[in-house]
Amino acid sequence: MSEERLELCLLIPIHDFNHYQKKMIESLKVQDSESFMVYFGFNGISREKFFDCEKSLSKLINKTFSFKSLYNETGDANLMRQILFEKSNSDIPYVMYLDSDDRLAKENSLSEIINLKKEHSPDILCLNISTTDDSGETIYFKDRLEFKYGDKLLDKTKNTNQIIEDYRSNIVAKVINRHLLEGINFKSLPMFQDWNISGKLYDRFFSIYNSTTVHYLYIHREDSVSNSFRREKLFKLAECVKDINSNIQKSKYHSHLNISFWLNFLSYSVKSNYYKPFFREYRYFMKEINPFKIISIKQFIKYFFIAIPVTGILYFKFFKDD
Repeated sequence: MSEERLELCLLIPIHDFNHYQKKMIESLKVQDSESFMVYFGFNGISREKFFDCEKSLSKLINKTFSFKSLYNETGDANLMRQILFEKSNSDIPYVMYLDSDDRLAKENSLSEIINLKKEHSPDILCLNISTTDDSGETIYFKDRLEFKYGDKLLDKTKNTNQIIEDYRSNIVAKVINRHLLEGINFKSLPMFQDWNISGKLYDRFFSIYNSTTVHYLYIHREDSVSNSFRREKLFKLAECVKDINSNIQKSKYHSHLNISFWLNFLSYSVKSNYYKPFFREYRYFMKEINPFKIISIKQFIKYFFIAIPVTGILYFKFFKDD
């Protein structure tokens, strides 16, 4: 391998080792840049299985890129993300989280990402995502993240509204200046794991660049954690939201974020046909949102024409006599 300066840490939690992970590794092996280091974090498996996975990993990678593997017995994804960050090389200036069943889109994805980072020096570089099935067939014909203000460096002191409109919850597909993550508690929570980190980052960064080129492939799986849902998680949802809110300032972003939380809580309740946790907490969301800080027509419609009226209809349908 050449002596290129390491520019990027890829941090990848793994709780299994199957064909999804193998395809993810294949997408790393073909990259035309060598200025990255990969840290794999195996979690939620026995130590014996970890050693077996590590052997398979080494054989598959076959020295095509530099990597280290770490082990933690618990299966919590955010805890593993924090361990990977803390154990990664602190001299490498940027980090990027990659889910183990996703993959990079092109052979030159990392070289293009690193060039964008060098050219614009943003605190955070957000990558566009395309959703595919396991065969690589596109599911969503539009890019998953349709940046309204793409391919330009945005300064939060000048472009606050534009940044908020485009800032997404995902922690994957974000190339993050390392110092922004220092001191953040990646809290172990049953829901909103990505928001728990990306929401806490908002007050820390000053500049952001949204790339409209697709460099990240999200692999849609019916058996994924994000597609599985249990009623008992609803009782924990407000706890997750309150932890995030306690780490961000009361601002336009705070109101914008809590409208999304409210609608997610409502959506999960409708899907599970279980409303008790939602009606125990919906007043909390109302208190957290300042209508005068709503920044877009889209959020205005979501708040006044979806969140409030749908909540009212469901309340009078199910709880008016309580």
